This record gives sequence, C-alpha cells and structure tokens, in this order.
Amino acid sequence: MLLAFTGPALALLILTRLAPEGYSLVASFEKVDPFGSASWTFAGWDNFRRLFTSAAFWQVLGVTVWFVVLASPVIVVGSLFLAWLYTRTMPMRGFWRTVAFLPSAIPSLGLTVMWGVALKPTGVLNNVLEALGLPAQGFYSSTAQALPTIALITAWGGVGYWMVFLIAGLLDIPREVLEAARMDGASPWREFFSVVVPLLRRPLLFVLVANTVWVFQIYAPIQVLTNGGPSGATSTLMFDTVRTATVYSNQQQAMAQMVVLLVLLGATVAAQFALLGERE
Repeated sequence: MLLAFTGPALALLILTRLAPEGYSLVASFEKVDPFGSASWTFAGWDNFRRLFTSAAFWQVLGVTVWFVVLASPVIVVGSLFLAWLYTRTMPMRGFWRTVAFLPSAIPSLGLTVMWGVALKPTGVLNNVLEALGLPAQGFYSSTAQALPTIALITAWGGVGYWMVFLIAGLLDIPREVLEAARMDGASPWREFFSVVVPLLRRPLLFVLVANTVWVFQIYAPIQVLTNGGPSGATSTLMFDTVRTATVYSNQQQAMAQMVVLLVLLGATVAAQFALLGERE
C-alpha cells in the first residue's frame, strides 16, 4: 500500500535525479575516441587528473566559491530581515510583501536582460551617477565588479522568494513567547536574536541549504551578461561545465566537472547541517 502511494514519486525521483547523476558519475570515468573502433573507452581518473592539474580549473573553482560567498549570505540575511520586518505591525504590510516578492516572479532571463540594460556603460544607473558628479562604473564589463554585480542581481531575484518561507516560519512562532520577551523588557533586536532566530532554526536551515544549492547552479545571468568574462572573472563551475559540454563538445570532461560540483555542493550542505542542525 505504501509503495502504491510513493511509487510514482519515487520513480520520478529516480528518472529525473538519481539516474542522470549516476550517468554523470559513470561518464566521468570514460572517454570518447573518435578514431577508434569503440566509441567509448574507460579512462579511469584521467578526466579528473586533467582537471586538477589545470590552472584554469582552479580559477573556475575559486570564482565559484567566491560567488557563493558573495551571493548566499546577502540572500539569506536579506530575506530574514524582510520576513521579520513584514511580520511586524505596519501600514500596507500585504502590499510591501507583494512588492518584495515581485522580482522572484520575473523569469530569470527577463530579470537578467532588465539589469543588463540598466547597468550597461550607457545605462540608466551610470547616467544617474554621472548626473551626481560620480564616475561611471563598469559593472558587469569590469573584471573587478563583474562577479559582485552578478551576485547582486542574483540576490535581488532571490530575496523575495525565500522571504515567503521565513514569513511562514515566523508566523508559526507562538505569540505568547514574543509577548513574554517584551514584558521582560527585551528590545526589538534582543527579541530578534535571542528569541526569534533560535525558534526559526528549522525554516532558516531549509532556506540556507536550498538557497546554497540554487546559487551553485546559477547560469542564466552569467551566460547572458558576461559569457564567463571578462577574463574568466565570472566563469563559475556550473557555467564552465555547460560550456565544456556544448561549446567544446567534451561531455566526459564536463561530467567530471559536474561530479566535482556535486561533491563541493554536498560538502557545503553537510557543513551547514553540522553548524545549524538541531543537536540532541
């Protein structure tokens, strides 16, 4: 009976998640010889050895880690702050919640194009800066500013989405607990850090982990705005994996990169659970 209910969902999980990941793992140990009699041959660790001895790969790995460090905390802290703000008594609270969520409702490609137009050298933001007497900025065309710009665009599109989950968690906190803290003379900040955050551990952990997984997989803003440039400054592991498979037609090397990405993602999520997970 249990299998009858869970079977379709389990089959879908296997077909769409586990099977492709298993195929990626197998393909990462193979190579294609276009001039040989067999199209597929076992390569062992050659694909991974080629990765770990490549300076370009280590640059991509560094860019990936730095991108996650830039984007993920901004999204989590921003969504937590907005959730806390929009669960307090304030005029037009529902309207402001909707405004905060709207960027998340815009498709990623449309969001990227919109910011790309606004941040180009002759775009609206540079025109405003020049009108204020400030120098124009390179934003995504600058080697130093490109990755932070992509991170901010990513954060702008994600904060409102994760805010919804945290609002649900905040509304689940018993009002009596918050009232007791206020009666004891707790300031709003003291109430937030000593009462709200500990009681919000589970939703906050979910948002942190799910957002981290999402940030690791960001592709559209990089592909549309910078194509990994300038000078590889925005070439993340996800972007470089897709480019290796599609542009360079080296699927086996791309599969090895995907395995590295999954291991890195798994280690990051495990560390997050170890730091914020509930302890008996």
